[in-house]
Amino acid sequence: MEIKLENDKKEIEVVARQKSMGFPWLAEAYGDYFALKDDELEKYLRRKKHPAHSAADNVKMFEGVKAVAELPRCMG
Repeated sequence: MEIKLENDKKEIEVVARQKSMGFPWLAEAYGDYFALKDDELEKYLRRKKHPAHSAADNVKMFEGVKAVAELPRCMG
């Protein structure tokens, strides 16, 4: 798990460095990255030895909430 967290940190640092170069698609890239991570977490929770279906449902629900929360920023 610690290796996975370190890899996630490195991936975020790469995207942050690109931000400093002025890439306009960065916000979308961040959103896509975290959506993928949420999907991975949801799948893991559903498929582990002792599935955590309620926790997976919460991850899925909050993914939708985050998308709706971002919508006004994208439109304005």
